[in-house]
Amino acid sequence: MIYIGVYSKYIEIAVREEYPMLHKILNFAKRHFSSVHKLSNSILILDDSKLIKKKYFLNWIFHFPENKASCSLSTLFAFSHLPIRIKTLGYNSAIYRFRVGARILNASEVLLRLERRDIKAKRCILNLFGEFIKEKKDLEIILDSSKSGFWDTFMGLIEERIVGNMLLSFDFVRSHSSFATKEEKAMEQNYLILDCQMGDDFSLVRRKYLQLVKKYHPDNVFLSDNEKKQSYHQKFIQVQNAFDAIRASI
Repeated sequence: MIYIGVYSKYIEIAVREEYPMLHKILNFAKRHFSSVHKLSNSILILDDSKLIKKKYFLNWIFHFPENKASCSLSTLFAFSHLPIRIKTLGYNSAIYRFRVGARILNASEVLLRLERRDIKAKRCILNLFGEFIKEKKDLEIILDSSKSGFWDTFMGLIEERIVGNMLLSFDFVRSHSSFATKEEKAMEQNYLILDCQMGDDFSLVRRKYLQLVKKYHPDNVFLSDNEKKQSYHQKFIQVQNAFDAIRASI
């Protein structure tokens, strides 16, 4: 099995140690590229000037039947100026999938939600989206989508990609389906008000609700001007009504 992915600083080709074509892949790289560096379990091709050979090499591997590329061939060609890392995966380095939910919160924020605690996965995601990170929580990362170049970067990154022995899989959730009924859209809006999404466990919904009613409780702005008091009061009622509607639907 072969896994191909594009990263910010290199293209990675991860090959199983038992794969029959591994020997030919390594020999081709050593024979046709002059700047090849041997690392512990991989080799790094640094020939920036040999783009034609690199594209030929990528095209050859891309069309192997066992290839599990996380991007198209045209994307590989577009990034062929980057170094190519060929990594050998040992018998015991099993690939495990880690899912990340991605959802648009509003006009300037995108939420990434990790399926579970995993230090390696979180560190990788932070590296991928570094310049766009607005806020970090336990299992959530909020990205600033108002920054220049965000959407080009974002759509290029949310593909399946191999990181060591981990397969990062991004699930992009689109809100307000055109096929949803009026009641479903209203319920989806209730979840959004509580910074949740439909399908979330009720314990998470309740935790978010408690955080928001504490934040927007009128007592917090008792000495503030009337405009701020009114704003907090409206938000407090909105949160309360959303939670009541979700609780009644369960």
